[in-house]
Parts: sequence; C-alpha cells; structure tokens
Amino acid sequence: MKRIVVATMIVTLAIVLVVPTACVRRAEFEVTALNISPTEVAKGEPTTVTADVENIGVSGGTYIATLTIDGVEAETKEVTLTAGAKERVVFWVTKDTPGTYYVELGGLSGTLRVRELKPAEFKVVDLSVPEGVLPGQAATITVRVTNTGEVEGNFTAGLVVNGIEVATETVAVAPGVTETMSFTLTKEAPGTYTLQIGGVTGTLKVLKPAEFKVVSLDIAPNPVKMGAEARITISIENVGEAEGTYTASLLVDGLVEQTSDVTLAGGATTSVSFLLSKDSPGSYSIEIGDRDEILKVVEPVRLDTGTYLVKELKGGKGRLEIKNELDSDTVVVLSSPEEPEIALLAVYVQSHDSYEAKGIKRGTYFVYVALGEDWDEGSRKFLSEATYYRKAGEFEWKETARTYETWHFVFGLEYTPGQPISEDEFPSLG
Repeated sequence: MKRIVVATMIVTLAIVLVVPTACVRRAEFEVTALNISPTEVAKGEPTTVTADVENIGVSGGTYIATLTIDGVEAETKEVTLTAGAKERVVFWVTKDTPGTYYVELGGLSGTLRVRELKPAEFKVVDLSVPEGVLPGQAATITVRVTNTGEVEGNFTAGLVVNGIEVATETVAVAPGVTETMSFTLTKEAPGTYTLQIGGVTGTLKVLKPAEFKVVSLDIAPNPVKMGAEARITISIENVGEAEGTYTASLLVDGLVEQTSDVTLAGGATTSVSFLLSKDSPGSYSIEIGDRDEILKVVEPVRLDTGTYLVKELKGGKGRLEIKNELDSDTVVVLSSPEEPEIALLAVYVQSHDSYEAKGIKRGTYFVYVALGEDWDEGSRKFLSEATYYRKAGEFEWKETARTYETWHFVFGLEYTPGQPISEDEFPSLG
C-alpha cells in the first residue's frame, strides 16, 4: 500500500512542471512611435494616425489595434505578426467640427487640432494687355485670379479705364486654383489708356493708323542719255504708329509705269528705287506721292578736240599743252585760286589726242580735269563714266615782252590726272 502512494506523487509533480513551460511560448505585442500628421487640419480635411506594432513574443499572433478619440472607440484593425515581426498600422481621421481631440492607440496618446476652413481669399496677378491695337479693334484684357483660401468662392472685379468702370465679370474659383478672367475693350480714339482690374494696373495703347509720307525724290543720273537707266529713289516715312503697307506708284507724264509695295512699322523710314529708261530725248515729269521732278533724257554728243567750253583768259602769251593718252575724253579747266568754283578756261580733248591752248594770261591758276563719255551740251558734263580731279598745287604762267610760259599735261596710265574730287567740287562751266 505504501508503494502506490509514491508513484502517484511523482506523476502529479510532472504535470505541474509542464504547464508553465507551455504558457511562456505565447505572442506578446508592443506599440510604439505614435504619429499624428498633420497635428492641425481644417475641418473636413483628413489626417493620418500611425503606430508601429511589434510582436516581441516567441510565437505568432494577432493584435487588435483600437483607435479611440476623446475616449470613444473610432476604429479597429487586426494585425497578424510572426514572432519578432513589426508592422505599421495606419488610420485616417476626418473631423467636421473644429476643436481639440484626444487620440489614443495602444496605450500611446496625442492631440489633434481641427480648425475652421480659411474663407475664400483672392489674389489678382498678371494683367495682360495687347502691345497695341488699332482704333475700333477689340482688345482682350486678362488677369489671373488665385484663391488662397480653403473654400470655393466667387470673385467679382470691374475693368476700370481712365478711372471709370466700364465692365464687370465674376468667376468661381476653387481653393488653391488659379482662373483667368477676361474683358474685351474697344476704343476708337488713338491714345494711351490706363487700366485697372482688382488693384492691378496696366496701359492699353490705341495706335494711330499707318500714314505714309514721301519725304524725298531723287533721280540719278539726271540728265541721262537715251536708252540708259536712271535710278529714281524715294524716301518713305510711316508717320503713324501702326504697321502698314504703302504702294509706291511711279507716274511718268501722269501715267503709272511701275509700282512697289513696302511694309513699314510705325515711325520707320525706308527707301524705294525704280529704274527707268527712255529711248526718246525730252523732259519727262516724274511723280511719286506728292513729290515730283523732271527727268531729262538727252542725245549725247562728242565734241571736237580743241572745242572751248569757257574762254575767259584772252590776250595772253601763255600756253597749255594737253596730251590725252586715256580711253576717255577729257575737259581741262583753269580757275582762279580766289574763285576756284568758276571756270576761266575749259577745253575739250578727245581720247588719244592732243591740243595746245594759247593766249593764256599770266597769273596763277588751279587745274581741274574731268574724264568721261557721252557729253551733254545742256548740262555741260559727261553722262557716262564721269570722274573728276584736281592737280596738286598752283600753276603760274609767266610772261615778258619776249618770253612766255608753257605747261605740259599728259594723262595716261603712267600719269595720274590728279587728286580725285566730287562733281560738286568741279568748277561750273556756266
């Protein structure tokens, strides 16, 4: 009987030792890192509540995360984790009533502040105006309106022109959104208009329409020989402010012979040229716009060597020998240093020819040379290939009762006619 009692005690002890070991192997959870973001929102805006759940036990299990707000259960989520695993649990919270809310999750707590929505508030920027319009042309004027508030609102603004409101517009703008507001303005009178929309200012320029003026008309050469081209050039100015196109019409004796279109910005000036030739000699009326000139078309001649164009130096003994080895005809001129613009002697010598002028009075003279082709008796100048020169220095003709002085001038490839001058610097032949 004593033996049976001992066996029973051993079995009972074994059972007691096994039960605690089985209880240690359960799941155990720890909640950390509670975060409310953002901690302040407008009513109706969502915020997130997050926390990390970790299974610090030695076996897997499920944790029920309960979110409470002001002590009232708001939402629960189940999180199943293996031993040692961690997972973030996320809740979305939206409140429509302003105030401060006490938030709890897994023994951790924080606060959420919910405020009233910021009312619609508008910012007006970027007034856009065309650079310039014509009288009667519609101008589209725009501004950009941004709602910096948190609720949608209607923005009404007036278009103020030179201090007077001429139109109003209304636009609905959602929070954080930018809308474009447009106005249309038409003005008949040129000028600059001051504009204002919602406190933003700008200017609209109504341009003076394009208006063209022919400033000058030049013809070169004039006269011109038969069959040769004369260049007719006009200077045109747009005295308006707007760009425009002008049709320049060349009238010859009242009839349109040529036209040319030119486009000019406001205030700009340009030149237009026409080439014109006529086969018959005569005087032709040239008109462009309100400008007019006479074009002379002539039949050129070739004078004989020794033809005097001017001969004021008579009664002297001095001589002037001219040898022209060039391919162009020449006119040699003497003038006084006191009045160099007036020819005292002018003689014509053909190319590859010579001539001796006699009877030159004693005195000091300048010597001028003209070379060219196609002599015109009317204008007393060469019409083609004309060039002009002056010999350097002064030339003195001396004489006594028994002696006289002769100057020799040779014009050729090795002998320069002198220093080049302009036609305007050449003495007048009368």
